[in-house]
Amino acid sequence: MIGENIKRIRKEKGLTQIKLAELSGLTISTVRNYEEGNTIHPKIETLTIIANTLETSVDSLVVQK
Repeated sequence: MIGENIKRIRKEKGLTQIKLAELSGLTISTVRNYEEGNTIHPKIETLTIIANTLETSVDSLVVQK
């Protein structure tokens, strides 16, 4: 769910995984792992970084659509 939301919002913003990683200061593998659901317990700090980079709220990343 979180990964699907990150991917959806990232695409809505016209960003690639690489660009999101660059803008957020995260590694591409971190972004990929979130989007693919490989990260079971995401850190709130990382979610906050992603949300800020995507100009959205953490809630929009964790709430099911």
